[in-house]
Amino acid sequence: MFCERFTQQGNSHNYYLQKLSLCGYILSIGILLGSASSLHRSYQDSWALENLIPQILLVILFFSIYVVNEKRLVYIVISVCLFIFSFRALPGFKYINPYGSAIDQSVHWANIQAMLNSGIPETGNVYSDEPGIYILLIALNLLGNVSTSSLLRFGPALLLSLSPFFISIIGKSISKSANQLRFIVFSCV
Repeated sequence: MFCERFTQQGNSHNYYLQKLSLCGYILSIGILLGSASSLHRSYQDSWALENLIPQILLVILFFSIYVVNEKRLVYIVISVCLFIFSFRALPGFKYINPYGSAIDQSVHWANIQAMLNSGIPETGNVYSDEPGIYILLIALNLLGNVSTSSLLRFGPALLLSLSPFFISIIGKSISKSANQLRFIVFSCV
């Protein structure tokens, strides 16, 4: 009887810790992305993570607590995808041109815009012979009617953040154990 009561109290403690860490994790990501947005500028400063170190440490702390206490792989995969997106999207939240103000970003913008307008890749332009990422970004545009500048700022981060999801599907299809899948998903971070 004592053991059952002790086990129930331990399970409820773990449940509350898990829920609290999930709320802290989501809130800390909001704080991180909000802080990066408040630092929004048109120029690149010395480092993309400048003035964001305490917020980053908070996200890492709550992420670690949450994934250690979470037992369901689906929620772990979702939290890893969110973790990757929040860090990959930081330059997009902080800068108008997250990849620098060099010619590349304007060429990418022009190529995507030309494909949106004409439906085919423009020829004779830099990167025009490799339209794969443009096609993926345009598919995102068609799904959500997103502006070209937003596609360039957040599209690559979104596509890269989905890799743990696809890796977990592949891992399940080759029938890996739950512990192996956890390790595979964590390797994406």
